[in-house]
Amino acid sequence: MSGTDSALQRVARVRMSDEWSDYTLYEKLSRTVDSESPFKGVLHELSSTEHKHFEFWRKYVPGEEPKLAKLKLYWVLFLRRFFGLTFATRYLDRHEANVVKEYQGGRSSCDDPCEACDLRLVEEPKPACVNA
Repeated sequence: MSGTDSALQRVARVRMSDEWSDYTLYEKLSRTVDSESPFKGVLHELSSTEHKHFEFWRKYVPGEEPKLAKLKLYWVLFLRRFFGLTFATRYLDRHEANVVKEYQGGRSSCDDPCEACDLRLVEEPKPACVNA
């Protein structure tokens, strides 16, 4: 295994767990919304997107299990309960913006034209904003 492979695996391990945590979080948030609400569908769509990102990173660390960021999960569910869905999703949107910046920073420093350096996954159009 080359040094590049181990660096890629370290990044993939972190990203995989982050995407898994986001997937789980959006799934749990969708359960807090009335089934008639259009936001339920948006949250499911976000969850599905995060799961695709999880699967992308997972192939670089086969056989490893993601680590769920429980503190983040409980924190956002707390925000949802006491400040509302809009506040909680704005908080998450800020997190996503930071992740995109990290991806872009990693891409500019990537010497290996590997698939993991391709930002197609984070450049997907975002669904409509969740405002409740």
